Formats: sequence, C-alpha cells, structure tokens
Amino acid sequence: MSSINKYYGELSGFVREANLYGVTNGKIHLMAEMMEPPYNLYNLTDQYLIPLGLEEKRDFVLVTEQLLPGRKQKSKPARPIPELENVPWLDGIITEDGYYVWYQEKNTSENSKDIVRRKIL
Repeated sequence: MSSINKYYGELSGFVREANLYGVTNGKIHLMAEMMEPPYNLYNLTDQYLIPLGLEEKRDFVLVTEQLLPGRKQKSKPARPIPELENVPWLDGIITEDGYYVWYQEKNTSENSKDIVRRKIL
C-alpha cells in the first residue's frame, strides 16, 4: 500500500478509480480472483500498476492458488507460498484453513506479525 501512496496519492482515491475489492491490514491489500487465469488482476496490473511505475515483486505480487487437499485426503503441513520466495517485504504460508500472508518488517518477531488471511473454501 505504501507504493500506491507514493506513486498515486491517497489509497482511497486509487481504490475508487481502479474499482478495487478485497481486504487490508493497513500495510498490504489482498485481493482474490475466482477465475483462472485471473484476468481482472492482470488488467489491474497492466492498466494501473505498471503505468504508475510499480514493479512486480518490489511493489506488488500476483499469487496463484495452490489446490488444497480434500476432506478425504491426508492433510499436508503448512507450506510456503511459492510466489513469495525472494520477496523480502512479504511472507506467507498455505494451510488447510487457507492462505496466511503478512508484511515483513525488519526485525519483526513472530508475535508482532499483522496477518491477513484469505480462507479458501
């Protein structure tokens, strides 16, 4: 969100102009797209983010859903989100309950992470 504020101005104006949806924790804005490929997210990237000068991995990340095991399948342990590898400011895991994503600050302890959760139904 700080990149939007830096390159665009107030986030609320950008949300209206780009017709954004999703959830935020004040540091990151999380959107979910139910289509594959996620055309609305690609359009947001091409029409708004890149023209503003934002760069993927530096200012934003597109994450594709990893299928979670069904109820009859043996559960898997939490695992990292592949697209967040080498993104120093963002981290997250995939669990049976959904995706958990958090902003990485320097010297942040586990207890102070502000997590945004996207439950996969």
